[in-house]
Amino acid sequence: MRYPTRRSRGDSLRMPLNSHVHLHMTPKESTSSASRWTPDLDALVAAPEQHRLLLENARVRVLDTQIAPGGCTPVHTHRWPAVHYIISWSAFVRRDAEGTVLVDTRASGSLQSPPPVLWGEPLAPHSLENVGPTPLHVISVELKAQLEVPGSSVAEERRP
Repeated sequence: MRYPTRRSRGDSLRMPLNSHVHLHMTPKESTSSASRWTPDLDALVAAPEQHRLLLENARVRVLDTQIAPGGCTPVHTHRWPAVHYIISWSAFVRRDAEGTVLVDTRASGSLQSPPPVLWGEPLAPHSLENVGPTPLHVISVELKAQLEVPGSSVAEERRP
């Protein structure tokens, strides 16, 4: 499926008109408790086989997420909203911590063939199972709260 596009302000980049498609949130989920999610459920801690840190500083964290066909992540969270760049797509099922299906992309027309970039809100504890025939590979730029942190700057980066 080809998505209609519009020009970005003043440059030659093109953005999908439906770039507001949300990869993450469903009405059952809430971002209000994001600050209460325990650190041991962070994606890098709870699901390190599927999440790899590419860069982190006071403002952003960049994750490389790869889930093989048939693979399933342990229950984990994503504390911050993120921009997701899709490297390769596959059908998936996302379940909450109790195992209830929240999203099944096979049943969602808007996620059958997504645009190359998606927006996602923070995600409560969940697991994700790749139920398609290809790897699911996404680069996520998580946007941390813009706090003034004494002694820190954007130049101070943490790399693996």
